[in-house]
Amino acid sequence: MILVITLALLLTGSMYAQYNQVDTIVNHNTKTAFGFLGGLNISQISGADAYRSRDTNLGVHVGLLMQIPLKQSLLFQPELLYTQKGYSFQYINDAGNDVKTDDRYAYAEIPLLFKLNVPIDEVRIQPYAGMSLGLLLSAKSKRTTTITNNTVTQSYDVKEHMSAIDMGLVLGADVVVMERIILGGSYNFGLLNINKDSMPDIGTKVHNGVFMLSVGYLFN
Repeated sequence: MILVITLALLLTGSMYAQYNQVDTIVNHNTKTAFGFLGGLNISQISGADAYRSRDTNLGVHVGLLMQIPLKQSLLFQPELLYTQKGYSFQYINDAGNDVKTDDRYAYAEIPLLFKLNVPIDEVRIQPYAGMSLGLLLSAKSKRTTTITNNTVTQSYDVKEHMSAIDMGLVLGADVVVMERIILGGSYNFGLLNINKDSMPDIGTKVHNGVFMLSVGYLFN
């Protein structure tokens, strides 16, 4: 985690150091723009108490954004998102039965991003870094046990065992085409433990991690 934060700081510093050079040649609309975005989440967990063998979960994110020019080549982009996170894990229990755990978490999240805005021909490249703050909305856990030819599924609400607040480090890049359409990808490195209590088969030292593929639209 220290390595990730160090790399993020270096990247942010590099972006800031280069923006003065780019600022002298960029010429684009410097008005505040609003927009919306949505896309696919590929999430899992990490940390000392996370399962060694774990699978990703698929989810979605959707929300609103604002692009505020700080200078011609530097933008501040706050967002308001509904985003899904979680993980799945499959194992053989002590009785020799196949068990699959599927956890899904929903957050209201506010990413605060600083973006370098670089025009290349007909597109704009926008690498960025920032932080996100999330509020847990729901947390569901489903356990499916296969005993011979029978399948037993149990569902639990685990929100009370989880931390209400999550915080992440966000790194990513967008491509803006036709001045309005946004195509991008990012990774949100969870910085806080998501569990406040130990739950069955998992401890408290666990962090979210989400790879996000997004499509958005800007109203200039």
